[in-house]
Amino acid sequence: MRTDNIDRYKTIRSMVRGFFEGLFSALIEKAERGSNDSRPMVVKRLIMDNYENIAGYFTHAMFPIIARINYDSLDDLSAMMKEKHVGDHTPLKVLMRMACGSKEVYECMTSEYRRQMEALLSGHIETPSEHLSVDMIPSTLDPVPVPNAIRGVVRSMMQGYVVGIKATDGTGFQQKTILRLMINGMHTLLHDTEISDWGVNPDLDDIYRIVSKDAENYEVLINEMNQAYEDLAKT
Repeated sequence: MRTDNIDRYKTIRSMVRGFFEGLFSALIEKAERGSNDSRPMVVKRLIMDNYENIAGYFTHAMFPIIARINYDSLDDLSAMMKEKHVGDHTPLKVLMRMACGSKEVYECMTSEYRRQMEALLSGHIETPSEHLSVDMIPSTLDPVPVPNAIRGVVRSMMQGYVVGIKATDGTGFQQKTILRLMINGMHTLLHDTEISDWGVNPDLDDIYRIVSKDAENYEVLINEMNQAYEDLAKT
């Protein structure tokens, strides 16, 4: 049975997790080159080296993406920002409160942000299995249309990955990493439990269709990936 909407908290949590997986995938790829350290040691070193910059990375990348999920029209957000005289001096926390649109969404976002930081401080990027195993109280807010949620997660992961690349030497865009990110993103967004049956010797297209759940979601995912590639190529 097709689902037309996704819980707003579930959407925000998948987006936040997606940003962190994208960011640290890029950082890890560079840090592991020529390093003999174990993956947990590399991750712990990276989180400490980048700790003071992460909030800025997150706000810069995620403010417009989260805002598009929570506002029917960005004109409303723009008007609010003008009314509150938002500028370079505005604290990051205030900006993200505006993007979230409500106290409930902001608290969900900050809680997930902390969870992702805790996983990284322990030496790893949270897996889809770990993410889906966390009990979540459903939101009482309006749910998010599935296409919008898919677009939000795709953009969060792609932007996180690009931020990570730019934070190093600005090169090394790996398509295989993007493909993995999208699989994990749809796994956490569109499923409530870990996928246990991937079929027999599935190819990449099979896997994408499994995590997408149906043909409509698959088309939205592929189209948004392609559009994100085009947009990022212009930056």
